[in-house]
Amino acid sequence: MYIRPASAAPRNQTISRPFPFPAPVGGLNALDSIADMPAQDALQLDNFFPQPDYVELRRGYAAHVTGLGAAISSLMEWSGPTGRQLFAAVADKIYDVTSSGAVGAAEISSLTNGKWQHVMQETSGGNFLMIANGADAIRTYDGTSWATPSITGATSADIIGLASHKERIWLVEKDSANAWYLGTEAVSGAATKFPLGSIFKRGGQLLAIGSMSRDGGAGPDDFCCFISDTGEVAIYQGTDPASASTWAIVGVFEIPPPIGRRCVTKTGADLAIITEGGVISLSVMLALDRAAAQRAAVTSKINRIFNSDARAYRTAHGWQVLTYPRNNMFLINVPESEGVRQVQYVMNALTGAWCRFTGLNAGCWSLLNEDLYFGGNDGTVYQADTGFQDAGGGITADLKTAFNDLGRPGVTKNVQMMRTLFSSNGTPGFLMEINTDYADSIPTDSPTAGPAPTTVWGAATWSGSNWVAGNVLSQNWVGTAGIGHDIAIRLRVVSDGASCTVNAFDVISQTGGLV
Repeated sequence: MYIRPASAAPRNQTISRPFPFPAPVGGLNALDSIADMPAQDALQLDNFFPQPDYVELRRGYAAHVTGLGAAISSLMEWSGPTGRQLFAAVADKIYDVTSSGAVGAAEISSLTNGKWQHVMQETSGGNFLMIANGADAIRTYDGTSWATPSITGATSADIIGLASHKERIWLVEKDSANAWYLGTEAVSGAATKFPLGSIFKRGGQLLAIGSMSRDGGAGPDDFCCFISDTGEVAIYQGTDPASASTWAIVGVFEIPPPIGRRCVTKTGADLAIITEGGVISLSVMLALDRAAAQRAAVTSKINRIFNSDARAYRTAHGWQVLTYPRNNMFLINVPESEGVRQVQYVMNALTGAWCRFTGLNAGCWSLLNEDLYFGGNDGTVYQADTGFQDAGGGITADLKTAFNDLGRPGVTKNVQMMRTLFSSNGTPGFLMEINTDYADSIPTDSPTAGPAPTTVWGAATWSGSNWVAGNVLSQNWVGTAGIGHDIAIRLRVVSDGASCTVNAFDVISQTGGLV
């Protein structure tokens, strides 16, 4: 006769088993089916930045220069051999905002608008910041003073875009398909027209100009790229556009229609362009047709939500793409309400993982000495990526993991306990919930940061544990309830000065039948 050992469980007894959840280091995913999404991806990732092996609360921002009196439309960095300066433009003025504190007197006044495009140009006479807005005459800054350069041929006030290619400044004439170019190493003098109307077969106007390379450096194979608002890119190669022997068209390529005057930025040897089909790499697009744009876009993994924003807000000023090497960020500014509210889609340039930043109401962005700054809608220039407060207030972050079948597809799970493995140097507030079977249950309570543990999970708290000073790893189990075939974790964090790093999650569940 067989006698079951006391330590063995009956065959019909349900056993609780632990199961690990990875932190969503794969980033925001708006491409794959919700039922077939990699476990390391996220359905929501707001104000958490994905690193290769954890996600971390984004850093905050602090006032840099105050008192500009109106929404800031442009930030422009002058870069010289021994120093750098930052300038901010509002509707009718330009200010020097290099040094922190209250703003001084305007550098330039009585302007028509603050929506300037800019470029740096080195000449034998020095290093010049050159700016244009399509309404006021072009201005230049040489590190000491501002000037209005004398430009003949083109009407200076009609120039709305600028680019540098082969030591030559190229100008974009507003409401036309005309480009103009100056002499080599020149910021003034005669401008020569370079009409593109016959090249752009789909009509429209010239929106922007950029320069890209095949080999990662400046050389004879560099391309000058003329981008129309209807989605054509005319690419030329050579040195002197006045000489047929040294200047020739490479081809005209189709891309989705670009968005905004600041649609293009240099990323290494390549150009990144904001379009209605996502942010594209021009070098990649040259080998594809327009129909393949979304699949090849840098933003392909978030294109569904990006495209929705593009349709809704494409006419608003404030679209901008910028690289921030110091923290390996590639940032897209999206103006949900011009001069009122903006969000940012941010990619980890090392891993390609995306997230979204909220609460950074930025009309424009710039670097100064490799640090990140934005122009606020409230007339303040802020330094971003600093501390863990937003102008002295808390930062709220939300994430929702991909749904997970816990290794048993089609089988009912009863989740009883869970924990998150995270570290912090302070006392952030937490709210955690279980979502089951593709539901989206949003936490209704509001966690608050404070000196005592504030994690709320249903009616449970963090086991009564107290936080201590320093960077502390927390891995306490708490009880919860959630029954379903597929499980996702929803986490909300509020921090008021404390860091927060999420490394992983664990759940304990009982497995039922195929119900």
